[in-house]
Amino acid sequence: MDTAIVWAVLFQPVSQPALDTMPSQMLRHNLAKTGGNYDYHAVIQQQIIQKLVRKLQHIALPFTPRILEIGAATGNLSVRLQELWPHAHFTLTDASPEALRLAKQRLNPKCQSVFKVVELADLPPEGHFDLIVSSMVLHWLPDAVNMLRKIIAALPPGGIFAFALLGQGSFDNWRRACHMAQVDCGLWDYPTAAQLRELPGVMVVQERMQSFFESAEDFLLHLKAIDALAARPGYRPRSIGDLARTIEAANTIRPFVINYEILFGACHTTAGLADLPPQPLLL
Repeated sequence: MDTAIVWAVLFQPVSQPALDTMPSQMLRHNLAKTGGNYDYHAVIQQQIIQKLVRKLQHIALPFTPRILEIGAATGNLSVRLQELWPHAHFTLTDASPEALRLAKQRLNPKCQSVFKVVELADLPPEGHFDLIVSSMVLHWLPDAVNMLRKIIAALPPGGIFAFALLGQGSFDNWRRACHMAQVDCGLWDYPTAAQLRELPGVMVVQERMQSFFESAEDFLLHLKAIDALAARPGYRPRSIGDLARTIEAANTIRPFVINYEILFGACHTTAGLADLPPQPLLL
């Protein structure tokens, strides 16, 4: 595919939010345009949700737990959690009203559910929750580790916080291509497992997942489809020439594999969780 066409698709129309706009705002824009095609393209994200749910299925919660999902998007995680706790009271937050509208259509109407438009920067929200969950969202914050610390501090006695996010080892082949092309890389500095393990009471499990793409162009267009083009704060795409050199370098890497380092983490207080073993929450 011609680089000029890729550039135009990625960064046009002009009304699209700037590349380093927070992804929640990009999601609002693109959901309105595409009618919610995010779920069709977000295969890895849905696989990660399935893994997170499997890690949570044996935890001890009240019969009618209060569950908060941070960055719920179209509700994939909460839909699966409803199967585990059909009597739960759910609160879903996201910065996109359009995404929450789709989530409301998907959740079981028999469950009590509240939908709140909340920006990531305004976390943690007020309220008392038995379980707080978040999948593939918090790594988009400039200081994800500090936000995790705030959420943990807000946990009530007996509360559990479980999350999945990208680790620093993600997208290593794209970083390699940028280095080969001598182009500044716009990827975020995702947290490391070591940083998360320094947080009080946090257990972390690292898992590696992969996606195969026919070309670097396909990879970039996939990122656009799932609203994951937001670059780290302060970064600007330099020129179409830089993009062309990076794509050329990336296409010498065969097969073109994108690695995802997924950090599954959990923290729980001990009060009220006598039946929960002290270690294996994420094993």
